[in-house]
Amino acid sequence: AVEHGETPAAWTIVNDTRYTFVGLTPETSYDLYVRPYQASPVATGTAAHLDDVTTEALPPTCETVANATTNTGNAPLYGNYAERAQRIQSIYPASMLENLQGKTINSLQYFVKSGSSSGSNGDWGTGTWNISIAITEQNDLSAGFDNDAVMTQVYSGSLTANTTNGMTITLDNNFQYNGGNLLIQFVQPTGSGYSDCQFYALSDQTGASRYAYPSTAANVMTDAGTLINYLPKVQFCYEAGACRDVTNLTVSNVTTDSAIVSWMPGNTE
Repeated sequence: AVEHGETPAAWTIVNDTRYTFVGLTPETSYDLYVRPYQASPVATGTAAHLDDVTTEALPPTCETVANATTNTGNAPLYGNYAERAQRIQSIYPASMLENLQGKTINSLQYFVKSGSSSGSNGDWGTGTWNISIAITEQNDLSAGFDNDAVMTQVYSGSLTANTTNGMTITLDNNFQYNGGNLLIQFVQPTGSGYSDCQFYALSDQTGASRYAYPSTAANVMTDAGTLINYLPKVQFCYEAGACRDVTNLTVSNVTTDSAIVSWMPGNTE
């Protein structure tokens, strides 16, 4: 027989040459030990060990919403006028995002239509795009851009898109989604390079998106932009196993030997 263990102080007797450890933590390093063991009379030998055996990360988990297959729109960005500053907002209703409740979003992927009449690839050079996300009280953008939502910038950098991989954006700052209408904003403060591509989008979402850019590349963007009924198809990827935060933690009925703890639940506690 041999003894297996994660540390020398935690041994398991196994009458075999294999053993499966269960209940390990993803992306965690372990030291594993194996030593010979004799039951009668009790005796043990020198332990062999492996250092830094690291478990794999959980697989990415994703949810696609606004799953358009034919139409395209000028959102999440308007590549045809990317040589100018621009601002684009889109609102995803909470009803589309039920499976994202409590998830920590770590990447976005938008989908480029193959064979678009105005081009199917986008590369906006060294231009910087700032992407922000917020929970909004608005259902649409018919009254103008949402300037009241508290925006969290989740990405700043260059963007490229093609028909093979779409436009994948790994966020600099993850975003915890706990419900509500989700506002996504793309801003290019100064123009970069023209390169058009069309992104798949639902075309029947009243007032779902709004875009604006100056009349010439040299002008500052000041107008309220153009309202469109397009909502881009997007895939949200999130941390597998992430739970919604517990909130409103309170304690009551405290006695000498008991207390009642209450909270607003996340997914599971």
